[in-house]
Amino acid sequence: MPTSELRQAYFDILMERVGSFRYASPMMMDRLEKACPDRESAEEYVRTLIDAVSKERYPSPQLLERISNLIKVLERDG
Repeated sequence: MPTSELRQAYFDILMERVGSFRYASPMMMDRLEKACPDRESAEEYVRTLIDAVSKERYPSPQLLERISNLIKVLERDG
């Protein structure tokens, strides 16, 4: 299996985990951010986090900050 496919498989597993937990661990999110194989995957991850925040009455300030920082990176790398 090519390395790119391994990276995508790893990313997919982490995305599934982060998306399925109400409160994903910061360590898992850190790993996921490092594993993003491309911009499209990074955008998918941010949308997943935004979706999680939209379901919370009082979202975590740390999660809001993480989303903001990721959007800044995506804008910068445009």
